[in-house]
Amino acid sequence: MLAEAFAGVAFVTSLSLVPLSTVAAVFQILPLTVTMGSALCLGERVGWRGWAAIFVGFVGVLLIIKPGFEAFNPSVLLVLVAVLGIAVRDLVTRVIPDSVGSSIISFQAFSSVVVAGLFLQLTTLPY
Repeated sequence: MLAEAFAGVAFVTSLSLVPLSTVAAVFQILPLTVTMGSALCLGERVGWRGWAAIFVGFVGVLLIIKPGFEAFNPSVLLVLVAVLGIAVRDLVTRVIPDSVGSSIISFQAFSSVVVAGLFLQLTTLPY
């Protein structure tokens, strides 16, 4: 639930600060991040081609966000936080026992997004 909430807050905030095309392009590393996380944390096997694809994908994202001192927009890091949160959510979901119903998992995820949305609303209200 925490990963879902962090991802939701970071993603919505990044949409308000970063151009949509950049958000969409950076968000495309999600499958690579989940693959890398499943290999490192869950012990799944990824061949050399998979690791090469992950490396090339991350280099491509670096080209998109331009992490130099001139054109770097720190708000792009919020997109990376959203990607990390969703990757953690996906990896945790893989290890949940089969006895836990999908409706329970969905309800908890939805509830965390509602709480995160209320938090965003309360922190952005004009006073």
